Formats: sequence, C-alpha cells, structure tokens
Amino acid sequence: MRENLRWIKMFSVIKDKITTGFSVFWESVKSYIKNDNSSAAASLAYYSLFALIPLLLLLFFALSFFITSSKAIMQRITILISQFIPYYSDTILNEVYTLARHKGIWGVVSIGVLLWASMPLMGTLRTAFYNIFKVEKRPPFLKTKLLDIVVILLTLSFLVAVSFSNVVFKKFLVLGDSTVLYNIASYCLTAAVISVFYLVFIPAKVPFCYIFAGSALTTLLWGIIRPVFGLFLSYNPQYGITFGSLKALFIIIIWIYYSFSVLLFGTEVIANLRRKDVLLLRGLFDETHTDRRTQRLKRKFGRDYKAGEGIFEEGEKGRGNDEKESRHGKREKEIDASRRLVEMRFDVITIFPEIFNAYLNESILKRAAERNIVEVNVHNLRDFTTDRHRTVDDYPYGGGAGMVMKPEPFFSAVEHIKSDGIPRRIVMLTPHGKTFSHDMALSMSRQNQNMILICGRYEAIDDRVRSLVDEEISIGDYVLTGGELPALVIIDSIARLIPGVLGDERSAEEESFACGILEYPHYTRPPDFRGLKVPEVLLSGNHKAISQWRRKEALRLTIARRPDLMSRCVSGLKDEDYKLVSEIKEEGKNHEYD
Repeated sequence: MRENLRWIKMFSVIKDKITTGFSVFWESVKSYIKNDNSSAAASLAYYSLFALIPLLLLLFFALSFFITSSKAIMQRITILISQFIPYYSDTILNEVYTLARHKGIWGVVSIGVLLWASMPLMGTLRTAFYNIFKVEKRPPFLKTKLLDIVVILLTLSFLVAVSFSNVVFKKFLVLGDSTVLYNIASYCLTAAVISVFYLVFIPAKVPFCYIFAGSALTTLLWGIIRPVFGLFLSYNPQYGITFGSLKALFIIIIWIYYSFSVLLFGTEVIANLRRKDVLLLRGLFDETHTDRRTQRLKRKFGRDYKAGEGIFEEGEKGRGNDEKESRHGKREKEIDASRRLVEMRFDVITIFPEIFNAYLNESILKRAAERNIVEVNVHNLRDFTTDRHRTVDDYPYGGGAGMVMKPEPFFSAVEHIKSDGIPRRIVMLTPHGKTFSHDMALSMSRQNQNMILICGRYEAIDDRVRSLVDEEISIGDYVLTGGELPALVIIDSIARLIPGVLGDERSAEEESFACGILEYPHYTRPPDFRGLKVPEVLLSGNHKAISQWRRKEALRLTIARRPDLMSRCVSGLKDEDYKLVSEIKEEGKNHEYD
C-alpha cells in the first residue's frame, strides 16, 4: 500500500513538473509573438550579412597564431562554418580565402575596421535581449561599445576552441563508421557555447540552471530545423532562383534568420523560467498541486478557510497592520485613526520615471507613503505604445520645429489607470494652464481628490489629449524641458498640506504663503556667528514677545519683497497687524531686507 502511495505521489510530482514546463513553454511562445521577435531575428540576419565576413576574417587572424599554413586554417574554418551554416557556405569561404591572401588587410587599422563592422550586430542582439527581459536602463554608449568588443573577442576565442575541439572529437570519437559519440559531443559543445553566450548577453541575474535549460532547448531546436531545412531545399531545388547569382546568399540569410529565431526563442524560455513563480500563480488556487514549490507559493500567497468560516469582521485590524505596528513601535500606534483614513493618490504619466525615484524615496514623501497617507504611482508612457520601438512622438502636421507626443499612448495610459474604478482628476502640466498657487494646493488637499498628472516632453503634446483633461496647470512663466519637475512641485506642495504628512502640522500653517504673507526669518545655533547675532527676543524665552516679533518681521519682509502679496491679503489682516505695519513704516527699516 505504501509503495503504491509512493508511486502515486511520484506520478503527481512528475505531472506537475510537466504542467509547469508546458506553461513556461506556451508562455514563451506567446511572449515571442508579443515581443515581435520575428522582426528582431530579421534585423539580426540583416546585420549578420555585413558582420559575417569580417568575423570570419578575424577568426582567420586568430587561428594564424596557432597554425602557420593558410590552407590548414581554411580547413578548420570550413569544418566550423559547416556546423553553423550548413548550406552554400562555400560561397562565403571563397570570399574569405581571397581576402585573407591580401597582406594589406592585416594592418592595425584594418583589424579595427573589421571589429567595428561587427559591432552593429552585437548592438542589435543586445537590444533584442533588453526587450525580452523588459530592461529599461541601458548602459552608456562607451560602455556598450567596449562590451561589444569584449563579446567579439570572446566569441572568436570560443570559435577557436571549437575548431580545435572538432579535430579532437574526430580523432577520438569517430569509431569506424559510427559518428554517434561525435555528434553527441558536438551538440554538448554547442550547448555549452550557447550557455556562455547567454551568460554574457542576458541583462539580468538568472540562475545558471535556467540558462542551461534554455541553451539545451535552443540546441535541440537548432538540431531539428537543420535537417528540416535541408529536406525542404532538396525537394525545392528552385527555391530562391529568382535571385539569380545571389541565390546562395539569399539561402544563407534565410538560414541565419531561422537560427536567430531559435536563439531568441531560447531567450524567451529563460526569461519565463525566471518569472515562472508569477506564471504559476495564475492557476494556483483553481486545482490541487502536489509539488513542493507550488505548495510553498500557495502558503506564501494564500490561506485555507473552512466552509462557513469568516475571513474578517468589520472594523477588525489586519495582520499587516499588526506587523507594521510591531516594527515601527509605539509612535505609529499613537497616530490618530482618522489620520490613517486620509489618503491621496497621485498617478504620474511620464517617459522618464527614473526622475521621480530619488525624490519620492526620501524624507517627508517617503514617510507619508509608508504611513499610507499619500501614494504616488509613476507610469512609463512607453509601456502603453504598440510598436517594437516604443515610439511616443512623431513629426508635427504642417511642419515646424521639434516633435509632438502622440495621443494614443496617453489615452491608453489614462484608461489603464482608471480601470480600477477609483475616481481621479486628470491634470495636464502645460504653459497654457492656470498658474499654480498655495491656494490651489490647499483646495486640492482639502478635496482629497486623487489625481493623474500628465507630463509632456519635446515640442508639445497632441492637442487631442486635452479631451481627456479636467484641468491644465502651469507652475510659472518660464520654460522647462518637461513636466516632471512641475509634477513633483504639485505633489510636494499638496501632500505636505494633508494632515499627518508633516511631523508638526503648525509647520504648514506658518510657512510662506500659508497666511497670505511671507514667513518670518529663522535662526539656530550658534547665537553669535562671525559677529552676526541672533535677535535677543528669540533668546528671551518670552513666547508672546517672540510671536509678536515673528509676525512683525513677516510683515516687514512681505512689504519689502512682495508688496503684491500685501495688496491681496489686506482683508485678512487683523487690527494688531495694522499697528505693526504702522510701526514698520515709522521705523523705516525696510531696507534691511532689500
């Protein structure tokens, strides 16, 4: 009985492993289509056309350090190329041999030109890998070029090693007429080379077992399409005849296209193996799973309830709140309950999301986010484009300088953000808008209305985007390169007025513009710095006198520097303020702040 249970359990584990593998494979097929990797493979085949002969010449040069005979070198290259380009490779090899016989091609400048000619292929391949792994941040230009050179040199080193390995394999693994061991060793060597290739090019941390699995699959698929393509050519000898004398070159390009297609599909498999936990969550709670990894995921993201058992009661605190309180201690427990309910969401649409990270992850806004008072979500506009180049701008109709941002990504982004059903006010940051002020910030903070902030770039945003917008705002009569800084200004000025964001709520009430006038001067230790002394009244400890001095100095600053504010806030002045204004005029000390 126990033996039967053990076999049943083993069968279930194998079944789950196969299901997981099939899910990853099927997801890789869908992502291959979604990422338009067929177009990427076509681009790689095109650049290979220009890089193939330079790479073979560089390989010839590398082999010349180990082999003195040019004919022997060509024999090694012929064996090597027949593995990677099995059809019509003689056409390329003849050109390589003809060029290699010219001594002038082996100068330092010529070697540099050959290296440079191979770089576009490496750059295109890296771009395809970045697209598959959804990596936004790209390395600097010089770093990428140096990396390209290193990859080219590394590739040449491996090709040299493979060429010598082929000789060893043929000598020791070909037993009579049997080439089974030779073929197995060749496939293992190919898988190892592809694994190293993936290790160099993949722009993310991936376990080696995933890379090895992708390399093994790539080698297997490559081994399948090779005889299939040969069979197709044998039954269709006229294939490519319309290209005339270029037929051989056409078939070589087609074969390279299929090879890169397989390589990119293997990359998709590695990428989906890396995120397979997320893929497993899709059907995690729909059926019974027995493998340990899935059970671990189920315990982590789920919880079992009995029939009729309540999940939570109204007003009950969740476990997340208890854990947070235990981490942050007594101070978090003392935060007023009504303050916890004050929450405002900002959704920012931009093509430069990195600009917001540093500012939002520091100081006041970071603490406000941790307390669930303010939430800022930054959305990359390029994620809502439909083309493989993630284009967000185009030339303006009617001509003119600069580029205009396309309407489609903005509409898609707004629709995606609003799909959660939470009402939001849509604001576009533009010079055409109403000038932002403290009164506007105060009004928005009190309305506690969630906002979508649209940040423009380049010359302008397509005017049809205005049909989405509830309000347009400008932060002043000057030109900026984009709407990211105005968005941060608005978020900061509104958020700090929401109760609970600042440590002392009096800070927001006493600052400049909050009361219609500028704020009073501030001092801290030391009391005497290079002959510049702190006013005595601030050291007296007389709080009434200090309050009166601060009010008077605030009025003095406003009269001297912003008389326009005084004219707007006359109705808000008290009788005591009028007395202080009279004293200021009599003292005639306005020049102190000029």
